[in-house]
Amino acid sequence: MSPMLFFRWIPCLVLALAGGCSSGQPSGSDETTGAVPVADSGDTGGAVALPASPGSETPAGVVPAAPAGSPAAEAEKAKEPEKDGDSEAPKPPSRIEVDVEGLAAALQSPLATQVFAAGEYFRQIPVGQRREVLLQLSQHADPNVRGNVWRVFTTLATKEDLSVLSEAILSPYSDVRIAAFETMARFPNAETIDKLSKLLETPDDRGLATGLLSKIGPACESAVLPYATHADAEIRRAAWDILTAAGTRKSVQALEQLTTQPQYEKEEALKRALEQLRERLRKA
Repeated sequence: MSPMLFFRWIPCLVLALAGGCSSGQPSGSDETTGAVPVADSGDTGGAVALPASPGSETPAGVVPAAPAGSPAAEAEKAKEPEKDGDSEAPKPPSRIEVDVEGLAAALQSPLATQVFAAGEYFRQIPVGQRREVLLQLSQHADPNVRGNVWRVFTTLATKEDLSVLSEAILSPYSDVRIAAFETMARFPNAETIDKLSKLLETPDDRGLATGLLSKIGPACESAVLPYATHADAEIRRAAWDILTAAGTRKSVQALEQLTTQPQYEKEEALKRALEQLRERLRKA
């Protein structure tokens, strides 16, 4: 073969071999087993690493968590420290050491800061012991001590203190008795209303009783109505005044019946009380 023909034949042979090789190669389809796609990073030409699969190994130095409910998990849970809320708060003492004389001295001090500090100290005394201290200071000769301790106590009193109030109303000091009755009126029940109603029979306490019962309202009506026909004219009129402020339709009927009785026909106070009671109920 001449050199010229040989060189013309070589390109044909190369094309034939290339066509045969490409026809025997596997295709680059997605069905290729084991092929892992690699994302092109762009200009850098490098591959971007894919995130590890869920089944990948735990990195070195990291201890995997125990499955929930397993003995290991329960043991770890038992080691956890208890929360502060799980522990019970310590109970306050039922009694403390109280310097009653020092407290009294502070309550009678001319300095307002000392009186205030004494009042705050009195507040911190345990409830049961505080009642005892109150009765002790209620016997003090200085009215400043009695008055100041009652001013603090009335801000703390509850219906649980009715027993000590019942004892305080027997005090020889009028300021203590008045403070006890005023505090008692804040907790009306059958017993306290009965005690307040009986004050109508005492001239010195009648005005106090009239004011306190009037503020209590309808709850005192049944206890006051019997006094509306009392033989003592001053007691009757005090009862009419209370019913004017606290009475209901029941009081209207009772006072209307009184106006029809001869002995009360000229009672202007009765007519005035009935008129005011009707007017109040109309506006209610």
